[in-house]
Amino acid sequence: MFRRYYPIILAIGIFCAALAACLILSLRENQGHLVYALDDPYIHMAIAKNLVQHGIWGVTRHGFTSSASSLFWPLLLSVVYFLFGVNEWAPFALNVIFALTVCFSAYFLFRKYKIRNSVILIGLTAIIFFTSLLSLIFCGQEHVLHLLVTIVFVYFSAKILSAEKSHDREYLLLLILSSILTMSRYEGLFLLFIVGCLFIARKKYLHALLLAGFGLLPLTVYGLLSVSKGWYFLPNSVLLKGSMLDDSSFLGIVKFFSFSFDNLLATPHLLVIVVTLLAIYCLRAKNPKGFWENKQLMAVIFIMAVFLHMQFAKTGWFYRYEAYLVGLGIFIITIFLEEFLPDSRESNIYHSFIPVSGFVVFLFCLLIFPLAKRGFTAVAEIPRAAKNIYEQQYQMGLFVKRFYQGKTVALNDIGVVDYLADINTVDLYGLGAMETGRLKVQKKFIAENIEDIVKKKRVSIAIIYDSWFIMQHKMLEGWVKVGQWKISSNIICGSDTVSFYAVDPFERDNLIKNLRFFSASLPQDVKQSGVYTIGE
Repeated sequence: MFRRYYPIILAIGIFCAALAACLILSLRENQGHLVYALDDPYIHMAIAKNLVQHGIWGVTRHGFTSSASSLFWPLLLSVVYFLFGVNEWAPFALNVIFALTVCFSAYFLFRKYKIRNSVILIGLTAIIFFTSLLSLIFCGQEHVLHLLVTIVFVYFSAKILSAEKSHDREYLLLLILSSILTMSRYEGLFLLFIVGCLFIARKKYLHALLLAGFGLLPLTVYGLLSVSKGWYFLPNSVLLKGSMLDDSSFLGIVKFFSFSFDNLLATPHLLVIVVTLLAIYCLRAKNPKGFWENKQLMAVIFIMAVFLHMQFAKTGWFYRYEAYLVGLGIFIITIFLEEFLPDSRESNIYHSFIPVSGFVVFLFCLLIFPLAKRGFTAVAEIPRAAKNIYEQQYQMGLFVKRFYQGKTVALNDIGVVDYLADINTVDLYGLGAMETGRLKVQKKFIAENIEDIVKKKRVSIAIIYDSWFIMQHKMLEGWVKVGQWKISSNIICGSDTVSFYAVDPFERDNLIKNLRFFSASLPQDVKQSGVYTIGE
């Protein structure tokens, strides 16, 4: 039994050991607290908390906010919170479950392609470390789920498209997956569009129509709800972080659609996967089944998805945005790899290996360096990134919860503070406030307009990065800065220094008193400066 199942047994063992090591290091760095490596997961956690406790889809209990790029993740968290209470471990536990499911799903799909065990073990290990499942778990968001649904969706899409006659049960599963895919992340629309076009090219028009309907229905319902609440059809996180066409001139359009190539060249770990699959596709050009062969279709879907993502979405930010493409690409390459290895049952195995050995070595060298560098760096940075969040964002949340519960506070990073504290937030970045989000979309994010919002909302204090508001320096000059916290070795926060302002002048003395009282509980590595530190 071990001889048959050793790839999945070893892969799961390696994964669990690495995960345990990262968790222990992270807890040790953060005084025993489980802290995620980004502020963003706390936005989902805040929405889930308010949904369960107050029936409100919002980062605060005071009203609806369209702040999350995933519809499914806050819903999953809210189910867990409803069953077990609001807690910080829920995103971690869900992501571990989904990561294990990714490994088992990839294993069983590899077995369907009759891939030998040694290749399966290589593929599973590559998915775990090159996709950086560990860092995705500590991101605390929906990216592991998105990877899982992406792999299964592409597998069934290629299977149905390559068959002359598909089974209704498989197509029904694909329809369900299409809804989960788009609800997991809006990037799922790229795959939905590609597969829908392939169904049309295959003259399966009803298939394409139903696929589009199931995939777009949940986003449409949410979009209409959002508009009815005074927000945009798309979440602010998608609008503010996506790539939009600003210049409608001919040169502007040409420049806009050149982004995909420029971004791909700047993303070597995806570039090598694309180049490898293009090389494999060319080598298999004489494949008798042609374009509509199962594995060929998966490669086509992947390459088209990469270019759409490079054009309209972002990459990076703790290795998460393009992770679903990295995992999908490794999955497809592993399936192809079996064709370029000699049959171990042949007596002339070494002789048969000579024609393909050069290509295999080339592929290995091409893939391993950028992917290995990415995978190693991602794992190594987990404890440091979590510590950054704990020393800055988490402490901000504790401070606001202790002294400004129920007050109106202006922030440019809203996640942890809104999860920990019950406040009325004015989000100066625009994710959790429609007023500032609209200013950014309309290119009217200037000091005078922000000041009007702050006065209207009667903001008492602001906790922000000065570096994010250089163009709004007049606004900052009108506020009273009383202190700053600076963290060391910052790799994940928007700035290493966060500033505390008394927006209401009458709040100055109270803010100084509160900061002085809280200063003793700050981690020792946080450097404090400003008016409140004088005379202590």
